[in-house]
Amino acid sequence: MMILEQQVEEKIDALFQTYNQEDTPGCAVGVLCDGELIFKRGYGVANLEHDVPITPRTVFCLASLAKQFTGMCIALLEEAGLLSLEDDIRTYLPEFPDYGPRITLAHLLHQYSGIRDYYVLALFLAGVKFHDYLSRDEALEILLAQRELIFQPGERFHYSNSNYFLLSLVIERITGQTLGQFSQKHIFAPLGMQSTCFRENHSLPIKHRATGYGRFPLRNEEPGSDQFDMGEATHFTCTNELELTGDDGVWSCIEDLVLWYQNLSANRLGQGRPELIERYLTPGSLFDGTSTGYAYGLCVGTRNGAPFIDHRGWTCGYVAVCEYYVEERLSLFILSNTSRLLPWEYTGRLRAILRGEPEQPSTPVASVSSYVLSKTERACVTGSYHCPENAYVWQIADVDGRLRVTVNGLDEVELLPREKYTFEISDGSYQVKAIPGKSGAHAHLEVSRGERTWTFLPFRSSPLSEPEAQAYAGIYRCEELATTYDVRIEDGHVCLRNRNRHRCGLDLAFEPTVGDLCYKYDPWVDDVVIEFQRNPEGTIRAFVFRSHRGDACERLRFERVG
Repeated sequence: MMILEQQVEEKIDALFQTYNQEDTPGCAVGVLCDGELIFKRGYGVANLEHDVPITPRTVFCLASLAKQFTGMCIALLEEAGLLSLEDDIRTYLPEFPDYGPRITLAHLLHQYSGIRDYYVLALFLAGVKFHDYLSRDEALEILLAQRELIFQPGERFHYSNSNYFLLSLVIERITGQTLGQFSQKHIFAPLGMQSTCFRENHSLPIKHRATGYGRFPLRNEEPGSDQFDMGEATHFTCTNELELTGDDGVWSCIEDLVLWYQNLSANRLGQGRPELIERYLTPGSLFDGTSTGYAYGLCVGTRNGAPFIDHRGWTCGYVAVCEYYVEERLSLFILSNTSRLLPWEYTGRLRAILRGEPEQPSTPVASVSSYVLSKTERACVTGSYHCPENAYVWQIADVDGRLRVTVNGLDEVELLPREKYTFEISDGSYQVKAIPGKSGAHAHLEVSRGERTWTFLPFRSSPLSEPEAQAYAGIYRCEELATTYDVRIEDGHVCLRNRNRHRCGLDLAFEPTVGDLCYKYDPWVDDVVIEFQRNPEGTIRAFVFRSHRGDACERLRFERVG
């Protein structure tokens, strides 16, 4: 049995010291190496009201990590000959809309169905909150009301929680059991995962459960307001009464997850054959043969050229990550009950400690630039840019002589100059050309990746005029969501307010950027882009929800009705 040296354990403890306090939520950490659990420890408090410490047996909500268990249920039914991935979804859910092209179980499983994300539709657009009671029937009703797909099935990868929610319904229709009942009988019980379950009733008591906490700005309730107030509290209890499973809903602990990942190397499920795991870890392919990098609920690919498997999860005060370095037979688990802790920012440093290497962050480190820009040259490229095609927003700032790019208000990378007007993103993912304008500033950016090139235009240089602004004001409705928004103008911002329910993710004060595009980054929903559309006479007739987190493909339309 492998035993960690004391100094290694001490370094791991130091890594999580910020959360190893008696008055803060924290995390549970586990390390599985060559089939053995060599490290397990809890840091911080599972419940601040009762001073319950976190241990390796503390149970957390795994959020999107639930998808890998739903995927295994599908794999088991496939192995038993009870379904085929080529089956049409309407074979099991005949009430699902017929959009023309077939939507197969493979399209759902590998995340390329083109079905809109119910999570975005309900929580960010329709005004549903985590503490609302949202039943499976209500969530399904939202999806059944959608009139179109956002792209043809198999055309491209698009992560949608709807896919795995619908798979949970397929499992129930085939087996006559709920997903929770089927997974308990065929996964959790056979592997001895005694603390793991799908929570199908929000009132269900869960032993050793950690309470989820958020620490974030609270928007006040004034329509269109952009003010934030932390108040006196440092942590807020997060309540989640949604009862949807498949994409979410699994509760588990470090010790149980170890049993699950051990099974990836020595299968004991189904017929006990290794072929089940081989199939389970095989990602899907698009029309053009490109791998989606997504298998049966796990991201499967490479990191630094080596086989790598992982998944992340976030919901309502809980954050989780599991990473599996295949060739090293090393798995890292971090489960947290505070939205402030992002586990994937610690896994790279944790792995470095275990390997006896200098601690490295999990995000790529910027390379050295081969060209040095003058202050004037840097000033010419700084500013905010919006791409009408994919809805991405880049905000470029000069930070101590280096150009930093904030992508969609959240991710930050470095823009490295290669020549006077040629740049590269620090991780090598994009090449950038700045096209000079007449006034000295750059007219636009040409951003390339492989054979694709996108044009990024600078934000408008002057605020909306009064006539321009008032042209957007009015009442807009989306029948697919049965949701109405009021749009009004305040201080040059385009302010939206949901009429149907309490505040939701689209209740924001948007900044006009390029043409009829408007953008807002908000700590609760990340980035959002809407686009107003005009009739041939130039009158505003609708706005379209273009994007959540820069995907640009939701395209949900709100018609002007007043």
